[in-house]
Amino acid sequence: MPGTKILKDNVVICGGSNNKEMARSVAGYLGKNVVEVDAGNFRDGETFIKLHENVNNKDVVIIQSMSKPVNESIMELVFTIATMKRNGASSVTAVIPYYAYARQERKVGPYRC
Repeated sequence: MPGTKILKDNVVICGGSNNKEMARSVAGYLGKNVVEVDAGNFRDGETFIKLHENVNNKDVVIIQSMSKPVNESIMELVFTIATMKRNGASSVTAVIPYYAYARQERKVGPYRC
């Protein structure tokens, strides 16, 4: 398969809740496994991540878009990265196919100094 020779054996793919199908597709193309992760909310609305596999000494690639709901997607990505690092991942790389706040460099509305 193309691309598999450049990847180390210890690379694993993880998909955020809004990109699970894309993560499966990428992992299948690369001949890698998808790390199962569940994202949810506690009763008070705080986000939690539940990891179902061992990522100790693995290079983790997380695929997560910043689609609606944008702020929840960002928090899910942040907590997923933190969960992977706490569970011993050697490195964590975030692949963000759609980055929501990309247009924030433009001024919106009239500003007066």
